Amino acid sequence: MRVLLSRYAAEVRSFLRSRTSSRYSMEEVYSAFSEDVWKGLPQLRSDGHVRSWIYVIARHALSRHVKLKRRWRNRHTFSGVDTAHADLRQSYATREGNQSQLAPLLSDLSEADRMLLERRLVQAMAWRDIALESARAAGNTSEAFVTRESARLRKRYQLLIEALRKQADAAAAAAK
Repeated sequence: MRVLLSRYAAEVRSFLRSRTSSRYSMEEVYSAFSEDVWKGLPQLRSDGHVRSWIYVIARHALSRHVKLKRRWRNRHTFSGVDTAHADLRQSYATREGNQSQLAPLLSDLSEADRMLLERRLVQAMAWRDIALESARAAGNTSEAFVTRESARLRKRYQLLIEALRKQADAAAAAAK
């Protein structure tokens, strides 16, 4: 198995990296892929095409990862936050909406909060990637610190979106 994985490891990692949102996701999928290869070795026939078999397993591991991620997201949503998130993403997508509607709200935010919104909404960065940037800036890239930082940033983002939603609702009510 080691020979088989070492022969195709770089190729499969490249394939998975091109189809995942972050290196962390790619590593998760690659780990599941490695287990699947190990479990599937007894069924591999010697006359089979090993490279095709490897890619089928990689695609299946990737699709399972995407489905699990989607299921998790559907179960762990906050309806008000998700609505606000969608509204802000739409506003960022249309820059003229961003300039006219969000400018007054964003001007009151700290630089750190604006950067968090920028990374999450505009750049669509994964939480782990944002936390890793923050951890590097703090000089502590341990796994435990990155995990805590990721949770902290998610909560900060949730509170920030809720606050922006309230401010936007209040501004809309005042304009009527």
